[in-house]
Amino acid sequence: MTFIFNFYMKYIFFVFLVFSGFASASINFRVDSLCGENVPGNKQIEMTVTAEWPQGRKTYVIYKPTMPGVSGLSLSEHISFGETLTLGSQTIQRVIHLYKFSITNKPGEIAETGNIFVDYRDASKEDVQHKQLSGISFKVIPPENNFLISGIIGALSAAVIGAAIIFVTRRKKKVPEKFSGPVIETGFLKKLNNIKRIRMDGNIPLYFQELENLLRDYFREKYNIGSLEDWNTSSNSSAGPDKKTMAVIIELLKLSRDVRYAGMIPNSHDQDRIFDFLKKTFTKSLPKQPLKEDELYLKE
Repeated sequence: MTFIFNFYMKYIFFVFLVFSGFASASINFRVDSLCGENVPGNKQIEMTVTAEWPQGRKTYVIYKPTMPGVSGLSLSEHISFGETLTLGSQTIQRVIHLYKFSITNKPGEIAETGNIFVDYRDASKEDVQHKQLSGISFKVIPPENNFLISGIIGALSAAVIGAAIIFVTRRKKKVPEKFSGPVIETGFLKKLNNIKRIRMDGNIPLYFQELENLLRDYFREKYNIGSLEDWNTSSNSSAGPDKKTMAVIIELLKLSRDVRYAGMIPNSHDQDRIFDFLKKTFTKSLPKQPLKEDELYLKE
């Protein structure tokens, strides 16, 4: 009896292991977005479609998700990347598709991606499987800072009128500008300082999202780099960041993804790193302000 009992127990345990192995190899999909129910019309919307499975014998091929029902949104960028994470004693494989949308609907209308469809297959097989996921939807509200912009325009108008009155009454000479031509770093520094408030409010995922957006926007506008992950200093134009800078950029982008999508809780040093990198990048590209000694030398 003892022999029979032990035999059945081993058999049941073996079946349990087999089924556990099959269960752990299953693939899961999810759609994530930080946007709420109401989104200002001037916001850029980010959404990720993530495929995730435990690392093991199975490897999956994930095809680009399709969204045939998009309404009120215009795709501005799509980035896909894979990563490996360790959660406790388990190693997880992920493939993430990151989408950035611009809102095209008017305030009061509903913007939505509709259902999202993903095709995927086991890497060792040819049969393609089909998965339907729920999309995101939200109501478009008036753009932010409308009142602020109106106030700034009014203040600027008053300042221009006041300056004109002073010029006419005192007949002062016009002071020449120290620099001519557009300096994009000045605008990016202002945006960087505005992002400080998000960190003070305690919304760290949004803080990293805004910093990453600013990083990508700067290199897109400055060097016409569409995707930093695909940029290679050896094969692309020499105009752009060097290898050392690119290594730092890729590391900071990975840190941002870990915070936003992997639930990582960054310490204060990590929270400062991407902010300090951007501030240093913007400030070192600003034109050099002439010193007092330089002005005296030029006058002589």
